[in-house]
Amino acid sequence: MLVVGEAPEQEDDEQGGLFVGKSGVLLRDVFYDLDLNLDRDAWATNAIICHLTVGAVDKSKILYCHPNLRETLEILHPDVVLTFGRAALFSVLHGVWLSD
Repeated sequence: MLVVGEAPEQEDDEQGGLFVGKSGVLLRDVFYDLDLNLDRDAWATNAIICHLTVGAVDKSKILYCHPNLRETLEILHPDVVLTFGRAALFSVLHGVWLSD
Protein backbone atom coordinates (compact mmCIF):
# COMPACT_ATOMS: atom_id res chain seq x y z
CA MET A 1 0.00 0.00 0.00
CA LEU A 2 1.25 3.46 -0.89
CA VAL A 3 -0.08 6.43 1.05
CA VAL A 4 0.17 9.73 -0.84
CA GLY A 5 -0.41 13.03 0.92
CA GLU A 6 -0.42 16.53 -0.55
CA ALA A 7 2.79 18.04 0.86
CA PRO A 8 4.87 17.78 4.02
CA GLU A 9 3.76 19.85 7.00
CA GLN A 10 6.24 22.05 8.83
CA GLU A 11 6.56 19.40 11.55
CA ASP A 12 7.46 16.80 8.91
CA ASP A 13 10.32 18.99 7.70
CA GLU A 14 11.48 19.79 11.22
CA GLN A 15 11.47 16.13 12.29
CA GLY A 16 12.72 14.78 8.95
CA GLY A 17 9.86 12.33 8.50
CA LEU A 18 6.61 11.81 6.67
CA PHE A 19 3.22 12.10 8.33
CA VAL A 20 4.62 13.07 11.73
CA GLY A 21 2.74 16.37 12.03
CA LYS A 22 -0.88 16.84 13.11
CA SER A 23 -2.35 15.19 10.01
CA GLY A 24 0.11 12.33 10.35
CA VAL A 25 -0.86 11.70 13.96
CA LEU A 26 -4.51 11.45 12.90
CA LEU A 27 -3.62 9.14 10.02
CA ARG A 28 -1.51 6.92 12.27
CA ASP A 29 -4.39 6.73 14.78
CA VAL A 30 -6.77 5.60 12.03
CA PHE A 31 -4.25 2.99 10.86
CA TYR A 32 -3.83 1.81 14.47
CA ASP A 33 -7.61 1.38 14.80
CA LEU A 34 -7.45 -0.84 11.69
CA ASP A 35 -4.60 -2.87 13.20
CA LEU A 36 -2.15 -1.35 10.73
CA ASN A 37 1.12 0.48 11.23
CA LEU A 38 1.92 3.18 8.68
CA ASP A 39 5.66 2.56 8.93
CA ARG A 40 5.44 -1.23 8.81
CA ASP A 41 2.47 -1.87 6.52
CA ALA A 42 2.73 0.90 3.93
CA TRP A 43 5.03 3.15 1.99
CA ALA A 44 4.42 6.87 2.27
CA THR A 45 5.14 9.90 0.11
CA ASN A 46 3.64 13.21 -0.93
CA ALA A 47 2.55 14.70 -4.25
CA ILE A 48 4.71 17.72 -3.47
CA ILE A 49 7.94 16.60 -1.84
CA CYS A 50 8.92 19.81 -0.05
CA HIS A 51 7.18 21.86 2.63
CA LEU A 52 5.59 24.92 1.03
CA THR A 53 6.74 27.98 2.92
CA VAL A 54 5.23 30.38 0.39
CA GLY A 55 2.03 30.04 -1.55
CA ALA A 56 -0.56 27.34 -1.73
CA VAL A 57 -0.62 24.00 -3.46
CA ASP A 58 -1.26 24.60 -7.14
CA LYS A 59 -1.10 22.64 -10.39
CA SER A 60 2.38 23.89 -11.33
CA LYS A 61 3.88 22.67 -8.04
CA ILE A 62 2.16 19.31 -8.37
CA LEU A 63 3.40 18.87 -11.94
CA TYR A 64 6.93 19.91 -10.97
CA CYS A 65 7.12 17.11 -8.39
CA HIS A 66 5.07 14.59 -10.41
CA PRO A 67 8.11 12.74 -11.85
CA ASN A 68 9.10 11.80 -8.28
CA LEU A 69 5.73 10.21 -7.58
CA ARG A 70 5.61 8.51 -10.99
CA GLU A 71 9.04 6.95 -10.33
CA THR A 72 7.92 5.83 -6.87
CA LEU A 73 4.85 4.14 -8.37
CA GLU A 74 6.95 2.42 -11.04
CA ILE A 75 9.49 1.13 -8.51
CA LEU A 76 7.06 -0.03 -5.81
CA HIS A 77 4.11 -1.27 -7.91
CA PRO A 78 1.72 -0.96 -4.96
CA ASP A 79 -1.48 -2.98 -4.98
CA VAL A 80 -3.31 -0.14 -3.24
CA VAL A 81 -2.77 3.62 -3.42
CA LEU A 82 -4.47 5.80 -0.81
CA THR A 83 -4.56 9.47 -1.73
CA PHE A 84 -5.20 12.19 0.81
CA GLY A 85 -6.11 15.51 -0.74
CA ARG A 86 -6.78 16.85 -4.20
CA ALA A 87 -3.09 17.32 -5.05
CA ALA A 88 -2.34 13.69 -4.23
CA LEU A 89 -5.23 12.41 -6.31
CA PHE A 90 -4.35 14.69 -9.23
CA SER A 91 -0.71 13.61 -9.19
CA VAL A 92 -1.50 9.88 -9.02
CA LEU A 93 -4.00 10.11 -11.87
CA HIS A 94 -1.99 12.54 -14.03
CA GLY A 95 -1.16 10.85 -17.30
CA VAL A 96 -3.35 7.85 -16.46
CA TRP A 97 -6.79 9.43 -16.32
CA LEU A 98 -7.04 11.18 -19.66
CA SER A 99 -9.77 13.70 -18.88
CA ASP A 100 -9.90 16.64 -16.46
